[in-house]
Amino acid sequence: LQRHCFLAATGLPPMFRHVPPAASLCRIFAMAQVRRCKVHFQHSSSEEFVCSYFDAMCEDLQVSARDFEGLYTLTEVLPSVYSVHTDSRLVLGSTFLRFQEYYECPNPEIRHHAFEFNQFKTWYVQKNRGGFDYYLQWPGFNIPSWVLDDARAGKLGSPLRPQEDAFLRAVPADAKYVIGSCEKDLQTLQHELAHGLYGTNENYREAVAQSLAKLPPRRWEASRRVLLDLGYVDDKVILEDEMQAYMIEGQCLYEEDEIECPTTGRVRDEIY
Repeated sequence: LQRHCFLAATGLPPMFRHVPPAASLCRIFAMAQVRRCKVHFQHSSSEEFVCSYFDAMCEDLQVSARDFEGLYTLTEVLPSVYSVHTDSRLVLGSTFLRFQEYYECPNPEIRHHAFEFNQFKTWYVQKNRGGFDYYLQWPGFNIPSWVLDDARAGKLGSPLRPQEDAFLRAVPADAKYVIGSCEKDLQTLQHELAHGLYGTNENYREAVAQSLAKLPPRRWEASRRVLLDLGYVDDKVILEDEMQAYMIEGQCLYEEDEIECPTTGRVRDEIY
C-alpha cells in the first residue's frame, strides 16, 4: 500500500478496492463467523480490530485531507439539506465521529465542548464491552449547521483530523443540515432524511410533535429507555427527533417482551 492508493488498490477485486486491508479483514472475520472458526487477537472484538487497523493505516501512511476529498459525494436531497455518501463505513464513521458527538454525546464533558479524538476513544472504550468499534457501530449520521459553524470556528478542538478537514471543505457554507450514509443502505438514508426534514422544516416538526404527544406516557418512557440503551443522549428534543426517524423506518422502539401498543402503531402511521 502507498499513500496515493490507500483507498483504491486497482489490483484487488472491486469489492475490496475501498480501504483494502480493512475491507479484507471484515471479509475474513465474516467468513470465520460463518464457518464458526475462532480468530485470536488482542482486541475486544473483530470490529475494534478493524477500526484500530484503519486508524493505524491512516497514521502510518500519513493520509492527508486531499487523499480523502475524492471519497465523498454530496447531494442536496432536500432544500439546504446535503447528503454525504461514501462507499466505506470506516471513512464515514471516522469522518463524522467528532461532529456527531459534539452534537449529541451522552458524556457532558464531550457534548458541546472541544475534545480530542483520543479523549473520546478512551471514554468510549470504558463504557463499551466491544472496545472501540465506533466506525462500524453506526450506519448513518446527522448534524445541524450550527455544529459545522462551531467546527469552522475552532470550537470542536484542534487539530482537525484529515477526514474532518476534507469534510468541512466539501460541505457548502449555506448547508442547514448534513446527513451521512454509505453503501446502498436505503433504510438508513430514509432515517437520516427524516432527521434532515425534522431539523429544517418547522411545519413537519410541529406535526411530529402533535403526533408524538398522542403516545401514552408509559410508551414514551419505554421508547426513551430503548434510545438511551442504544447510546443516545437524554435530551427531549433529540429523543423525539430519534423517535420520529425510527418510526419513518417502521420501528416503534419497543422494549424486549413489551406488548405492542395500537396507539403507537397509529402514531407511527401518522408520521410515516
